[in-house]
Amino acid sequence: MTRESQLQAKRPVSAALAGMYGHPFHPMLVTVPIGAWVTSLVLDIASHVAHRPGFLTQSSEWLIAVGVIGALLAAMVGFLDLFTISAGTPAFRTAMVHMS
Repeated sequence: MTRESQLQAKRPVSAALAGMYGHPFHPMLVTVPIGAWVTSLVLDIASHVAHRPGFLTQSSEWLIAVGVIGALLAAMVGFLDLFTISAGTPAFRTAMVHMS
């Protein structure tokens, strides 16, 4: 790998996609669906114990929707981050497996 390709991999596609310190948004956004779906699972389990589970199941459904929207946003931003990785590198192959 040449020095120029290493430097290119460290530059974001645009400043709007990187945070204040140049870190990509994709790693931050993936926490939204993970947290939403784990919380949804906890609420689903709790709904089997509660006397009136309606509010728990409705909250769980909303969290599933939030998780799907968050996953789509994280996927779009992650796809844009993919453009910063040089093709033919081990990092690019890993990113393609992760994306698929």
